[in-house]
Amino acid sequence: MKTYLDNTRTAGLFLNVNASTGATFSQAQRAAGIINEHANYMVDNGLYAIYELYPPAISGALHVQPIMGFNLTAEQLRTTVAPLFKALDDEKIPYNSGFLEYSDFYSIYHDIFEPEQAAQNGLTGGWVFTHKDMRPENQGAVADAIALALSPRSDMLGIVIGHIFDPGHTVTKSQSATHPRWRGATIRFMSVLVQPLDATWKQKLEHHDVMANVITEKYKKAAPDGLAYVNENYAFMNNWQDAFWGDNYSRLKEIKKLWDPQGVFFSPSTPGTEDWHITDYAHRLCKKL
Repeated sequence: MKTYLDNTRTAGLFLNVNASTGATFSQAQRAAGIINEHANYMVDNGLYAIYELYPPAISGALHVQPIMGFNLTAEQLRTTVAPLFKALDDEKIPYNSGFLEYSDFYSIYHDIFEPEQAAQNGLTGGWVFTHKDMRPENQGAVADAIALALSPRSDMLGIVIGHIFDPGHTVTKSQSATHPRWRGATIRFMSVLVQPLDATWKQKLEHHDVMANVITEKYKKAAPDGLAYVNENYAFMNNWQDAFWGDNYSRLKEIKKLWDPQGVFFSPSTPGTEDWHITDYAHRLCKKL
């Protein structure tokens, strides 16, 4: 329930780099890199953005929708993102784009945000890169991690979704269970590792290995100051205690043991669940010996 009027003027834009604009996959990939290079700038200027980068076998395209500015007119948003578009133009990357303006947030949310597609199957993982991780001298490592996530093996495909946002930099010391590094975030790279709908158990284990030990570990190496977003990530990553919870973990585990000493409530990668083990996939949950 809202107790205030939704009358915050908001502007948004879309941007496409694909075969229809005359771009190659390399140019789409480079355009994503340019967005990443401006991610700290965008967050510092109050912008929010989502982009999708697809491998050549799917479309080799970059789709950005939206880059959004709260309490901005379309012209003000255009001025704010001018450095981003100048960089695209300087590298002669062909694109199409458009700017839109709305009288309230609900209208832009309803119009510019796109629905999830049905009948998709894959493993979802990723990593949050902080302001420090997205500094200019680390952009090479960022690009390498994304390239690996798009094509981790010759027989596997990945999709990368970049989510640029400000989680609340002004609150430096949170009292919540959220990972302490969360408030320094700039962008969350969500990786979708495509998996066949009729995948065998052997294939599923192979996809797990690639997500946990190849893609995620590459992200971690590229962003050592980063973290895992607990609401939408791969629950079975290595060292999940630190990845999801950071320095809060020991305290959260104490609370879990206090109120649920027998471990009745279980969910993978949540505090205090190390004593349990899933056997016979999706059938039995057993105490570890």
